[in-house]
Amino acid sequence: MRPREHRTPVRRLSSVIAGIGLLVIGGCSGQDDAASLAASLREPASGSVRVKKLPRLASAPEAPRLMQLYFDTTNGREWIYDGARWVPHDSTVDSFYKELASKGPEGTLRPAQPGTALTVPFSPTGAHTKHRAYVCTACHLVGGSPCLDPAGAAAAPGQAAPSFDATAKTCSSVACHGAYSGTYTYARWDWGIEDFAYVTVPYAGGGGAANGWYTTGSSCTSCHRNPPASTGPWHSPTHGMTVTAARKCETCHPDAVSAVVNGVTVGVSINATYAAVHADGTVNVQAKFSSKCFGCH
Repeated sequence: MRPREHRTPVRRLSSVIAGIGLLVIGGCSGQDDAASLAASLREPASGSVRVKKLPRLASAPEAPRLMQLYFDTTNGREWIYDGARWVPHDSTVDSFYKELASKGPEGTLRPAQPGTALTVPFSPTGAHTKHRAYVCTACHLVGGSPCLDPAGAAAAPGQAAPSFDATAKTCSSVACHGAYSGTYTYARWDWGIEDFAYVTVPYAGGGGAANGWYTTGSSCTSCHRNPPASTGPWHSPTHGMTVTAARKCETCHPDAVSAVVNGVTVGVSINATYAAVHADGTVNVQAKFSSKCFGCH
């Protein structure tokens, strides 16, 4: 074991950068693609001091969490879970993602959903055109009727029922627009005990504030604080410290497109390729690791 004074600076750094945290693309939890892609990138085990403490398994753990690690005894390598797949926990991760990107976008648009018979004349006014990917009953009690379904897809459990103000022309308490909350659990390496720790953090939307039905534009602030209030360093300017890319929304949220405004990273739009995983009230996190990340993760 290393002398205590050598671990202390790293432990302090870990307290500043605890993990990547919060909104994953629901992907394959197996390792088939990772193993095939990494076959040509194979290198000897990294020699990390953590190898002896990591779970030593012949196959990937089931139901993994973001940033979970294990040592594969079949190929002698460490792997880390990025939220969608197991990727090499060594310098070949850069080549791994480059090879993956060459195969084209991973995301898919929301599949067409079966239509419903309209019970009243329908005129696609206002935000109807923005919601054309959803069936009428996602919001309405009866397809096409003005009555909103208090227990439908637009309703958030434990929150007020969705409502429409016919005078102000605004929708309120809609799950897709910030009326949601829950918890998210991720894994991190605890340098103090030199073992895994699972961290569960709360998250919440903006509360389902009123949204204008005839509003012509929208941004991340239509549903979220921008960036969301931080319960850890992942949404703060200190995440990644000198690794500029680590402060981009896209590093952990492939459905986001961000920009730097007055030195602050903010989300500005949604990547349509990943529209199927957006506005569903579920926090999706899929990290895109680089070899520079592994100084802390």
